[in-house]
Amino acid sequence: MKNNYYTEVYQHIFKLICFLDDPKQDQNLLNEAGVDLDPKLFPLFVTIANTAPTQVSSLVSLFNRPPSTLSRQIDRLEKSGLIQTFQDDVDTRIRKIILSPLGLEINSAISSTRLRILEAAFEGLTSAERAAFLTAFRKVDHFISQR
Repeated sequence: MKNNYYTEVYQHIFKLICFLDDPKQDQNLLNEAGVDLDPKLFPLFVTIANTAPTQVSSLVSLFNRPPSTLSRQIDRLEKSGLIQTFQDDVDTRIRKIILSPLGLEINSAISSTRLRILEAAFEGLTSAERAAFLTAFRKVDHFISQR
């Protein structure tokens, strides 16, 4: 029974990750938001938006990609005017990364669209079910953050 429970939990989390990591979903979100962004850069852009200020080494550990690959993608985002980079005040070898004003505007459009999509997806839930769902996610986040 216990193994079945954790197997089912894993399967649901896996499905959620697959949904969130699906390039088709990314493209749909970009299209609905009216944003013209290379879908290959979208995951990096969203990660920077949610972790800024950040740096290349932090992104390398999240994406499991070589630093040179991420640096090239960061350069592309910077040339597009979506992010800004600057040297760390303490350690000049570190390049800090934040969203530019244009990046903040684009991220706002993406976030608004994402919220509309989630609202539509969850509209069949009662307010009590929504609250239980959020409580469960907060607990999962707490337990994962402890590791």
